[in-house]
Amino acid sequence: MCNCIWGKGNLTDYNHFIYKVSKNTDFPVGWKWAWPRANADQVKAYPSISFGRNPWSDRSTIPQLPRRIDQIRELTATYDITHCVTGKYNLSFDLWITETEGKTNPPEANIVREVMIWQDHKGQGTPHNWFVRKVTIDGEVYKFYKSIGMPMAMESQKDYKRDYFAFLK
Repeated sequence: MCNCIWGKGNLTDYNHFIYKVSKNTDFPVGWKWAWPRANADQVKAYPSISFGRNPWSDRSTIPQLPRRIDQIRELTATYDITHCVTGKYNLSFDLWITETEGKTNPPEANIVREVMIWQDHKGQGTPHNWFVRKVTIDGEVYKFYKSIGMPMAMESQKDYKRDYFAFLK
């Protein structure tokens, strides 16, 4: 689990954390946050539960990941969520496609694609000029967006680019 408050900038008057609902198990987990309205259109945090290995880590949560995309025939995720939210947010799966297995220095240099599957969102979106078309996946309609060669999000990563694909339910 990661709080990932990489976009908070100079803000100090916020409350943001991930917690275990029970000390006896890793799941279920919860998120709580309260952010000031300053820089309302900027992403301030991306709390996450990692599965597999992300480009910023040396270890994986399971030995089967990472693996080559051409070795994955099907990918299924099951989740159960209850939320009460005000303000802007998104609930998504974020998949990182890297050039090589393992962590590189810097990790951003290894990322070639990011695939986000937005299951729910409010007040946030993707630039309209990135829209490609509506697609149906497993009976659900998503808006498909793409940006080729998008700069990484953080200022410290500005020299790195990746392709970005987003599916908004």
